[in-house]
Amino acid sequence: MTLKGFDVNIKQEGGRGFKGRNLGHWIMRNNCESLLTQEYGIEWEARTEDGSCTADYAAYSNNLSGLIFLEKIGSLKTEERNVYGCNLVHWWCLGGNDNLDVLEYLWKVDFRLFGEENYNGHTVVHKLAQRRNLKGLVWVLGREPKVEWGEDEGGLWASDLARLEGWGEGERLLKVEEEERGLYNKNDIDS
Repeated sequence: MTLKGFDVNIKQEGGRGFKGRNLGHWIMRNNCESLLTQEYGIEWEARTEDGSCTADYAAYSNNLSGLIFLEKIGSLKTEERNVYGCNLVHWWCLGGNDNLDVLEYLWKVDFRLFGEENYNGHTVVHKLAQRRNLKGLVWVLGREPKVEWGEDEGGLWASDLARLEGWGEGERLLKVEEEERGLYNKNDIDS
C-alpha cells in the first residue's frame, strides 16, 4: 500500500543500525501520532538489519502513544531483542530520557525487562549509570520487586560505570545500594 505515492514498507539503506528501517521506525522515532494507524499497511513489526523494531524506536524517543498503539494492535513484543541483546528498557535509557511515563508503562507491561542483561552484561541500572540519569535511577531503585544487577562482561558494577563517567552522585548512590543489597563490588577504580 502507498501513502500518497510512497511505499511505506521500503527498507532504508545505510549504515549499521539504520539499514532496514521503514516508515514505522521513523514514525516511532519522531513521535508522529497522526500516523499511528493500520490504515496504510505499515509493517509495524519490521526489524532493522541489527534486529531493532519499531517499539525500540518508540522507547528510545519516549513515545508512550506509540508503545500503547503497538500493544493495542498486538505488535508490542517485549521478549524480542536486537543483535546486542538490548530490550525496550535498554533503548529507553539510550535515548537519554528523563520523563518517566514510558519507564512506568514498561514496568507495568513487563517488569522483568528491567533486570535483563544485554550481551555486555548491562541491565537498566548499568545503562542509567552510564547515562548519568539520576531521575531514572532513583525510580528504578525504588521499585518492587527489586531490580537486580551484577558485574558486566568487563567485571564492572553499575557504580563503577558511574565513576568512569565522572558521576560522583550516581556512584555514591549505587555503592550504597550495592552494599545494602549484599552485592560485592571488588573494584577500586581510580578517578
